[in-house]
Amino acid sequence: MRSDEIAWARTQKPRRSGVSGVAPDSFGPLSGAPSAIRRLVLRQASVLIGIGLALGVLVGLSLATLFAAHLHRMAAADLATWSLTALLIAALGLLACWLPAQRATRVAPRVALEAASQA
Repeated sequence: MRSDEIAWARTQKPRRSGVSGVAPDSFGPLSGAPSAIRRLVLRQASVLIGIGLALGVLVGLSLATLFAAHLHRMAAADLATWSLTALLIAALGLLACWLPAQRATRVAPRVALEAASQA
């Protein structure tokens, strides 16, 4: 899942995040603190980002060895390039999840409960 898809999915769940702040959900009771909700979102995103990075590196390395003749002045398995790219993708993915989670924790629990009951 791409980071923009994760961010879009989080923007669709602000009511659920606000309700999670006052009620226990399938992940266990939350303290109601916004930091607990952000931690939950980032933990879920980290798993998806990690899986995506692992698969991307495996596929990328296999393709890089196939096209090694076309890579100019770079080894197919250049550690610095692969490490920096993975770090950048992970950071952007976490940021794409943190921003909507931050926005969702600003929703008052009462407003979130009222909106959830109307939906």
